[in-house]
Amino acid sequence: MVKVIIFDLGGVLIELSYDDFFNSMSQETGLSITELSNQKASKISTRFQTGSISGEQLHAEFCELFNINISLHKLKEIWAKVLAGQKKDVAEIVSRLQKIYPMTLLSNTDPWHFEYCRKHFSVVRTFEKAFLSYEQHLLKPDPEFYKQVSQSLGVHHDECLFIDDTEVNVKSAKDVGYNVIHFKDASQLKEELINLNINPFSSN
Repeated sequence: MVKVIIFDLGGVLIELSYDDFFNSMSQETGLSITELSNQKASKISTRFQTGSISGEQLHAEFCELFNINISLHKLKEIWAKVLAGQKKDVAEIVSRLQKIYPMTLLSNTDPWHFEYCRKHFSVVRTFEKAFLSYEQHLLKPDPEFYKQVSQSLGVHHDECLFIDDTEVNVKSAKDVGYNVIHFKDASQLKEELINLNINPFSSN
């Protein structure tokens, strides 16, 4: 029996646009998107997501890696371009679910992105609990991440429903014992919730 519903953030609640980020970075720095999307840059970003480095360290390492002189403020501004907007149809589902279930977030994110989400997207502020990779020092799909979440919430794995748009994350959570929904869109989410006998849509 599901006792708590756990939502992923980017790709489920928030629309992501990596093209906007890379295009803005390219325009600002003069570097090509291919240059900007190299493996070394990805590793720096991952360290930011796991709380291994601060925003100031991220900035310094990016400037050194690409031999650029971009201000911390400007990098932070461009960093937020990935976050394209709140998914209104999913936010409505969340609003209805919150009336009958405890809800929490479980996200691979960094402090800049989460700060921006909290400030600009109302759906994020409705979640009282959030398990964030940069605070937990873990990344999905590490099974330990899911285990820590259910333990912290005081529920068994099979009492959790996890909703994520990335297949490998969903599979790992399922292997731990979670109920899962591999998110595609709001319509599919509604249908799968109803299939799990979770139906907040019949009420006004």
